[in-house]
Amino acid sequence: MKQWKSLITLALLGGAVFAQSPAPKATIPDGFMKKEGSSNHWPVWRYNNARVQYLYSSQLIGTTAPKVILGFYVRPNGSFGTGIAKKVAVEVLMSSKGVKIKNPNLKVWTNHGTDLQTVIKKRTFNYPAYTKPTTSPHKWMLNFKLDKPFVRLGADLAVDFKGFVSATENKYWYADCQYYGPDRGTVNHYGTGCPTNYYQYANGFFVGANFPAFTDGYSRAKGDVIVAWVGASRIAVKVPGTSCTLYTPINLLHPVPVKTSSISGYARFTWGIMPVSLAGKTAYFQMGGLNNGKLKLSRGIKVIVGTGQSGGGIAIYGYASGSSSFDPNKSAPLYNYSVVPVLGVY
Repeated sequence: MKQWKSLITLALLGGAVFAQSPAPKATIPDGFMKKEGSSNHWPVWRYNNARVQYLYSSQLIGTTAPKVILGFYVRPNGSFGTGIAKKVAVEVLMSSKGVKIKNPNLKVWTNHGTDLQTVIKKRTFNYPAYTKPTTSPHKWMLNFKLDKPFVRLGADLAVDFKGFVSATENKYWYADCQYYGPDRGTVNHYGTGCPTNYYQYANGFFVGANFPAFTDGYSRAKGDVIVAWVGASRIAVKVPGTSCTLYTPINLLHPVPVKTSSISGYARFTWGIMPVSLAGKTAYFQMGGLNNGKLKLSRGIKVIVGTGQSGGGIAIYGYASGSSSFDPNKSAPLYNYSVVPVLGVY
C-alpha cells in the first residue's frame, strides 16, 4: 500500500510541476537565453491562416536542452517595434528521430521523424501586445505548454505550427529568430602578390550556385597575358630574381588565358558549376602572367567548397494573404527561409 501511495504522490507531484510551466531551462538554438536573435519570422505569428515547420539540426541543440520537453516559450523580436494583441488557434506537432534536415520537402509532412506527435491539439492562444524594449531581448510572452511531454529520441528537432483564424489575418507580431544562411563555402586570402596589390578573389564555390564558380584578380596593367591554375596544397616558393612567390603548384591549368584590356589588369576565369562530390573539398588558386617579359603573380587563395545547405536551421512555410487562402491542414507551404525561432524550452 505504501508503494502505491508513493507512486500516486510522485505522479501528482509530476503533474503539479508540469502544470506550473517552469521557466526555460535552455534555448533552442543554444545560447540565446539572454541574447537577441539576429532575425524574425511572420507565418503563424503575423499572418494567418498559416503553417510553418521549423527544422533544428543537432548542431543547434545544446547539451543543456532537456530530453523530455514539457513545453517552450516564444518571445517577440526585440528590434521590430510594436506587436498587436490577438487570438490564434494553434496546433503543434513535434518529431526528432529521422527528421529530414538535409534537402527537406515543401510538403512539410514528409520531413517529420518516426516519433511524430501532436503535442498541442488545436487550442486558442492569446498573443499579447508589445512595444520595443529598452534592452533586448524581450521577455518570454507565449507559453506553449504541451498536452503531454515529448521525449526527444533523435538528434534533430522539427517543430511544426499550424495557425487558424476565422478570416485571413495580418496583424503585426514577429517572433524572435536566428538566421542561418546556406553554406557558401569559405575563401581565405594569403601571401603577397607581385606587384603587392595584385589581389585575387573567388566566388560561386558552393553546391547549388546558379552561376559558374570563378576566380578573378587585378594585375594592375593593360596588355598583361594572364593564366590561372588550381593546386592541391599551399606552398611558398620564391621565384629567383623576382619579388614573386609561387603559392600553389600547378595541378590544373585553366585552358583559356586572358589578355587584360583595362589599366586595372582585370582578368576572370570560370571553373564551372560545383558538383555535390566536391562539397567540403579544399583547393588553392593563383594567377599570374607576363608583361614585356616581366613576371607577375597574385596572392594565393584557399577555397573550401560549400555544401549549399542551410547552416543548421530552416523554416518551411505558407500563409494566407490578401485574396490568397491557405488551409493549414491541407495546403503545401510555398516558401523556405534559413531562420528558426528561439525557443525557451522547459
